[in-house]
Amino acid sequence: MRMVIRIGLLGLAGYIIPILMVLCGLLLIFHPVQRLFYSMVAVLATLGSWITSNIGGFFIGLLLGLIGSTLAFGWMPDQPLSKRKARRAAARPATPA
Repeated sequence: MRMVIRIGLLGLAGYIIPILMVLCGLLLIFHPVQRLFYSMVAVLATLGSWITSNIGGFFIGLLLGLIGSTLAFGWMPDQPLSKRKARRAAARPATPA
């Protein structure tokens, strides 16, 4: 079996892109205010893994990265109800099931 060792920028990118993806995931959890930026960086890093990491982790890692970053893009943190919406919800009578 032959072994290929990549030296240089392409070999370094094979280590940087997974680290960048993990970093984006952690930042999404601990700093959700900037979720749009982190999810866009994660999408670009995932698409970059197609070239640098054995066809994106044999296509499974590529799909998981794209699904996770698009879910992070659409994710909205819990937001408190405004006073107006809270009053409207309290004034509405409960309907029996």
